Amino acid sequence: MVRHYFDLKYAINIVDDATAALMSTRREENQLEGIFEELEDKALVFTDRALIKRKLQCETPCEYPEIAVTPPLPERFFSHVKHVLGSHRQELLPINLEVILFLMVNRHLWNVNMVVDVVNASN
Repeated sequence: MVRHYFDLKYAINIVDDATAALMSTRREENQLEGIFEELEDKALVFTDRALIKRKLQCETPCEYPEIAVTPPLPERFFSHVKHVLGSHRQELLPINLEVILFLMVNRHLWNVNMVVDVVNASN
């Protein structure tokens, strides 16, 4: 906004007394110019620091290059498991957790009647 003021101040017609009263004095303009230059310098310094930090982040070598990035599908699977089971997953045996997760992921292959038949057949 200050930049726009400096760009437009010469185009403003100050013939009118009301407009002339709104215009800043030369002293106020000098103060504004000084503040504006300081802010521009700080903004440039901030952006320069951000660019340098970004370059350093891109150039740092991976700590474990042998380990590939985990694809999104397993990440989604484990996130879903964490959400569904919550704190109960700590109380489960690994085999029971595996069975629950297998049934949950392959839900499209079975229905409730099939599970009831299997449970009744095993009893």
